[in-house]
Amino acid sequence: NKSDEEPMYGPFLEKQGKNNVAVLPWESGTFEGDYCGETYTEKRIVTFSFMKQTIGHTLVEVKHTQQLRREGDDRCIVQIKMEMKGELCC
Repeated sequence: NKSDEEPMYGPFLEKQGKNNVAVLPWESGTFEGDYCGETYTEKRIVTFSFMKQTIGHTLVEVKHTQQLRREGDDRCIVQIKMEMKGELCC
């Protein structure tokens, strides 16, 4: 975000045991939600990975596309699209 506050999301993911955490800066512009068709004014990409235990251990790679728009001083609409690669079941 555009504040001088300490980052929150990356450290949170790392505390949850996620690896290779990358939280890209917010981009400003006009972005459309893939499924809802709503318009957002900011977007960022977050990637990380983790090991999931199934029969063995499988590396799962995650990509979040986060979009938001602010409405006034007290409302923020957020959309998160998540893509995952790796063995997720079993």
